[in-house]
Amino acid sequence: MEKHVFRSLCKNLKDNYGLIESRDAGVDKQVAMFLNVLQYNLRNRMIQERFQRSGETVSRHFHVVLKAVMRLSMEIIKLPTSYNEVRKYIRRNPKYWPHFQVIGQDCIGAIDGTHIQAVLPIDKQVSYIGRKGYCTQNVMAACSFNMCFTFVWARDYYLVDVGYPNMKGYLAPYKAERYHLPDFHRGSQARGPRELFNQAHSSLRNVIEHSFRVLKARWQILSKMHPYEYDTQVDTVAASMALHNFIRWEAIVDEEFRIYDENQDYVPLRASNINLFGNDVEDDNEMGVVRESIAN
Repeated sequence: MEKHVFRSLCKNLKDNYGLIESRDAGVDKQVAMFLNVLQYNLRNRMIQERFQRSGETVSRHFHVVLKAVMRLSMEIIKLPTSYNEVRKYIRRNPKYWPHFQVIGQDCIGAIDGTHIQAVLPIDKQVSYIGRKGYCTQNVMAACSFNMCFTFVWARDYYLVDVGYPNMKGYLAPYKAERYHLPDFHRGSQARGPRELFNQAHSSLRNVIEHSFRVLKARWQILSKMHPYEYDTQVDTVAASMALHNFIRWEAIVDEEFRIYDENQDYVPLRASNINLFGNDVEDDNEMGVVRESIAN
């Protein structure tokens, strides 16, 4: 995190979200301890040694800052007030324009899911055990084309992958056709309207995978969660997304974002996708018409 971004974060949390100085730590020290936990996955004892504070002080300030960042998240994880930037993003690339601009409906982002490790008591683990045999939070997220996390919006539509039905507000690719970008990189060029649609769709939807990749690369705690109360673990994920957005808005040059800004078709290792709806949900005819109009 650049120094001016850190200073801006401290000022915002102090001026607008209720974070105050205490006798044993100023706002900057509290925020620094909190960020060290999230970014480097440092345990309480290591923070004690680094900042020369007691274990109780470290724990107390972590939760105080977490509450302030959660208040920030309510205002920073949201849909944009204007979609002008979304339209500019699509207009700048002939691969997307005018295909993903439909009368009365704009493509405003992408949705996907990822798994974040969770730590739970043995008697509560069954409901949280994922396909790889350990407990996870199933985190669903929508993001803009600027790699900022947003809320779901019902009027327009988001790009989703083949794990989702093609239903109102969610534009899925064609099934039984090549879809993921590596499939096109390794093989022949896209052929026919459906493969061409899937290739453009995959390229545009890649932004959500980039966003998850940046999120997990920056905040190492998401790879090995601390054994907090489960509600605190959930809040920690939300707080990391809020800070992700804050850095995106405030940073001049951020190394975690830079690789994706320079190559929008960069393909990261795939996150585990989550299908909210199950495989028995039928496609919606309205979005099927939208998909056909784009493909043809």
